[in-house]
Amino acid sequence: MTTKAARPGQLKALRLDPEQRADAGLARVYLTLLDAMEANRNGCLQVGDHEAVHDLRVATRRTRAGLSEIRKVLPTPVVEARKADFRRVGDATGPARDLDVFLLKLGGLIALVEPADREALEPVADLIRGRRLRAQAPMAGLLTSDWYLELLTDWRSYLEGLPDDAGPKHASRPLVDVARRRIRKRYRKVVRRGLAIDDATPPGELHRLRLDCKKLRYLLEFFRSLFEPEQMARFIATLKQLQNNLGDFNDCTVQLELLSTLTGDDVSATTAAALRRLSAAIDRVRGQERAAFQGAFAPFAAEPTRQLFEHLFG
Repeated sequence: MTTKAARPGQLKALRLDPEQRADAGLARVYLTLLDAMEANRNGCLQVGDHEAVHDLRVATRRTRAGLSEIRKVLPTPVVEARKADFRRVGDATGPARDLDVFLLKLGGLIALVEPADREALEPVADLIRGRRLRAQAPMAGLLTSDWYLELLTDWRSYLEGLPDDAGPKHASRPLVDVARRRIRKRYRKVVRRGLAIDDATPPGELHRLRLDCKKLRYLLEFFRSLFEPEQMARFIATLKQLQNNLGDFNDCTVQLELLSTLTGDDVSATTAAALRRLSAAIDRVRGQERAAFQGAFAPFAAEPTRQLFEHLFG
């Protein structure tokens, strides 16, 4: 039985004061994410609770993104130490999450090939489940370690006891000013990188754009209560359309990489041949997502969205 977990989406319920100190407001964001990490820890210790693994990873990744994106608000030594700590958590939970995602999508992937190949691919699910079981031990080991429990305790203690002194350069600035500055910078980077992409652009550039979009989305989610709700919802919806395209393209790449490793497992020649045809089908889907990029990006870079952006954050 799995436990009911705190969804990272609880940031939607977070209400921040635009005029409060930036460090105090940011601490509230990090504490909300920390609540999600703590609530989902037990679920991650049970094989099969893929939502808990997802939610813990999202909360961890959002925390890392905030530490990297929102600079000169918390002291640099604290920021660098916690970035390294949460990167370690991400590395330990990543393999399990990748395999969970593959298993969740496997039925849809197999539907891409002919019925005869679907039967030949039946052993694949068992192979992936075996890998998932093997990925559980290192993840559970870290999440039950004294190091991890101390990390959560120390991080909460620090965030709840921020000193009242001036702090780093932007610590005492109004939170809304810091939020606007960081969102403006990230949005303009996304538009600039996206406009440079054409049919000849290497796939790695789309991956970098996807990461930039995720960082922008995190900033918007952190600070959404500081801005007009309906306008923020419109802006996030336009960004989400672009993220869906980039995410589907990246999912195909991850799936192809994982399938390429299965040929070394003990599979029959029939299954190996079906795997090659499945990979070809996924590659075709990836090509379709690549071809759809400009259509997904155009609304985000279009004048109405730019005007909405300036209205919100200019």
